[in-house]
Amino acid sequence: MAIRKKTEETFVVEGDRQIWFERTRRALDDGGFTAIREQAELWQLQARYRKLTIWGWIDVTLTPAAEGSTQLAVAVTSNVDNIYALFRSPGRRIMDVFKDALLPPADRV
Repeated sequence: MAIRKKTEETFVVEGDRQIWFERTRRALDDGGFTAIREQAELWQLQARYRKLTIWGWIDVTLTPAAEGSTQLAVAVTSNVDNIYALFRSPGRRIMDVFKDALLPPADRV
């Protein structure tokens, strides 16, 4: 049985929720996530991330924040029962992959 750890982060972005729903879907595709499930009526996306040393799941919920902005609540659940998890948090790595894919190419460092 795998040992799992949850990592959560919430941030607010400028723009309409529908636009960010589509950008989030594209970011999951671009980031290498698989088994992407959309629940448009709940404004949620879920996906799986599996690489050689990192396994986990991501849940993204979009809610309106203020006039013209959207809040993204991101929860990552990852397996931490391997030797590689001692060196770097798998949950943080999955979160970073998602956030890097979410940025437009011009904003990436």
